[in-house]
Amino acid sequence: MKERSKESKEEIQKEGRIDSAFSREDLRIDFDAFLRFFNQTLRDAGSNIAMQAYISKGYRHRLQQIANEYNSKAPLISAVRKMAASNFLNGRNKKYRFKASFVWLFEKNEHFERVLSGYYDNPPDADKTPAEERAEEMEKRRQEYMERRAEAERIFEEQKKRENEEREKARKNAVTPEEAEKQGFHLQFISKIMSEED
Repeated sequence: MKERSKESKEEIQKEGRIDSAFSREDLRIDFDAFLRFFNQTLRDAGSNIAMQAYISKGYRHRLQQIANEYNSKAPLISAVRKMAASNFLNGRNKKYRFKASFVWLFEKNEHFERVLSGYYDNPPDADKTPAEERAEEMEKRRQEYMERRAEAERIFEEQKKRENEEREKARKNAVTPEEAEKQGFHLQFISKIMSEED
């Protein structure tokens, strides 16, 4: 097998994804479950790659061969996730509008090994995937909502505080009935004096 394939196997072993206790029976793939996983992974990533309707007998054999070769199902899962996340394999590269597929991924060892090894992974400064953009947009909206809510609560508290201050001020400036009577008498006395002067 090619050197790149050996490197990929060693990397998987380093990450602890191969369980030496696996028997051949444990490596049997549930192809219906794998098909659901493949299509759901594409949906979750907002991928442009076409969904797969079924897995033919030839590709079932190929998938099982990969699991047996790596002594694990993990490489299949990892390769599908990497393909779904790759801008290049989703046709988002401005120069090369290539789009991968289920068939492309599994038809040749070279394709599978390149995807698995990270050859098509997005560079750190790459454009975000639609799923990442949606997540960022949702987070931005959540932050804006929280800021607006905090501002509304602050305004409400200030208004409540002003109303309480005005009530307190009105209470302090309120005139008792006795004071009102004295003030009324005082005003009558002043108006009487002023009318006499006229």
